Amino acid sequence: MRSATQLLLLSALALTGIGCNRNPFVGAQQPFAWQQSQAQPGQPLPEHVSQLQDLNRRNSQLDLNNNDLHRQLAQAQQDNQVKSQQVELLQKQLKEVTDMAREATIARKKAEEEHSAFLASTRQRGGAVITANNSLRGGVSKLNLPGVEVREDGEVLRIELPADQLFQLNTAQLTASASPLLQQVAQAVRQNFPRQKIVVEGHTDNNPLGGGVMSSKVRLTLAQASAVFDQLTTTYGMPARQFAVTGHGDNYPLASNATPAGQEKNRRVEIVIAPESID
Repeated sequence: MRSATQLLLLSALALTGIGCNRNPFVGAQQPFAWQQSQAQPGQPLPEHVSQLQDLNRRNSQLDLNNNDLHRQLAQAQQDNQVKSQQVELLQKQLKEVTDMAREATIARKKAEEEHSAFLASTRQRGGAVITANNSLRGGVSKLNLPGVEVREDGEVLRIELPADQLFQLNTAQLTASASPLLQQVAQAVRQNFPRQKIVVEGHTDNNPLGGGVMSSKVRLTLAQASAVFDQLTTTYGMPARQFAVTGHGDNYPLASNATPAGQEKNRRVEIVIAPESID
């Protein structure tokens, strides 16, 4: 039989074995180092954390670059649209200038032909000079037109009508002051030169007209001359077959366009009375 001392020793060992897993004196286990997401103060970041942060920085920079490229692309597209519109405008202006040049050439040729016809009407086929229609002699004194300049120009008489008194600026729209002036001219011409051929000429200055319907100076002056012709024939009863109409643009200035006064004088409609008769 075992002694009492041996039994006590065995009991103590058994209790020690049973309670080892729940020993209150054993501290809690610490996590492994790879489970920690943050480094301890004074220690470098783990490599995978550093790589992740670097990738985040690169991604942010790429987003900024991408946004900047989108802005540049939008600006380039806008610039291309503006340039396309500018090219279209230049093409339109080039076409208008080409049309103006063609119209000016046609108008000048027509004026030269009319002038040649006037000269030919004063000459016989054999070349001997004959006297022009006597109805033009003293024509300036016959035309009593206060405030209107009338002058002899070779074989023709010219009545100068300031465009600023007839039209709104750079238009063929007659003003209220145009009617009494044109009525006065129609009465004087019908009374003194009822059978003479007459050319209504439009002239303007060198100022640019801008865009719109009247972008061509030849077109503008032709429209103004036509408006005067309509008034003289339709409103004041002069025979339409007595007239021809032309627009010269700014090709035949009377004064220098360097001054406002000269430009104003060049904006005019001229009633040109020829020596030949319509009969």
